[in-house]
Amino acid sequence: MNTGRLALHSSFIIHHSSFSLRVLAVLDKGLPSRPPDAVNGGLLSRLPESHRLAAEHVWRCFSNVQGFAGLFITGSVARGLESPDDLDFIAVWDRPISDQQRRLLVERCRGNRTVDPDTDRFHLNGVVPEFHFMAGKEQVQRLISDFCWRGEIPPETDADRMEGLLASLMDALPVFDPEALAHQWQKMLTSDYPPEYQLRRVHEQYTAACRRLAHLHRCQRWNDVFYLARIRLEFCEHIVKALVSLNRRFYWGGKWFEQQIERMPLKPERTWPRVCTILTAPDVPAAEDEMKRLAFSVGKIVGASLPKIDVDFSLKIIRHLKKDTETKNE
Repeated sequence: MNTGRLALHSSFIIHHSSFSLRVLAVLDKGLPSRPPDAVNGGLLSRLPESHRLAAEHVWRCFSNVQGFAGLFITGSVARGLESPDDLDFIAVWDRPISDQQRRLLVERCRGNRTVDPDTDRFHLNGVVPEFHFMAGKEQVQRLISDFCWRGEIPPETDADRMEGLLASLMDALPVFDPEALAHQWQKMLTSDYPPEYQLRRVHEQYTAACRRLAHLHRCQRWNDVFYLARIRLEFCEHIVKALVSLNRRFYWGGKWFEQQIERMPLKPERTWPRVCTILTAPDVPAAEDEMKRLAFSVGKIVGASLPKIDVDFSLKIIRHLKKDTETKNE
């Protein structure tokens, strides 16, 4: 679909349930080139020029859409990490929008720009826009409220994916936010973080880490380098997830481990260097030794911070593995 042609038809309307979204509204509304600093706290002025121009372009494309309520930057840029060549967005409207409407909005942002056939992506001033979440603002509010009230992620929902979305909302920075939605979301996710979810998530992730450790101990005689390396990585992922929930935060996903760990006040000393040792140790016994020490340190912190979680059994397993290794080495 040629979005450039559709942009000329200001009366093009997409119907969705009880409301109509004027996706390609009149383009000559006299909009400024960028949203005022009053609705983004001067965020745009602090972004690298390529990211600022990309964000302003997306804002201009969405601002003419009826019911547009907010545009937010999330992901690596919002977390102050290295400026990547992509920019993650969350956009919300007064009411829900359909998948077809989302596609047309993205096409409108793309315009006549070339799409990479391998990745289905396009560039704005050298930056790849990623539209991770586009929905009605009440949908977002309900999603957060349900999580905080129920204290769980629905079984049919992928927990890591849901945590990634909640992490994005927690870290969202406003490009356009006249109703201060980001502040409301972040206040709820911080102050109403459900303790029952924290207990369950920390327990299941710490237990899973200890199981991976025990499995590595049993399987280290195998000469399967790939499988043993995967066990190491899975152990580290479970440890990081347990620490994230212990600190009442949300897991970003399987990257930026160092930055996720550094932001946690509750963690063992030298957590990141120890994770690196586990992943890069020249042999399995060296990795296992560090895994035991890290698992034991995390278990002690979990037991002290969340007494309702019984870590004694896991700590006994770790002590047993240590003794078993010492016996074999004698």
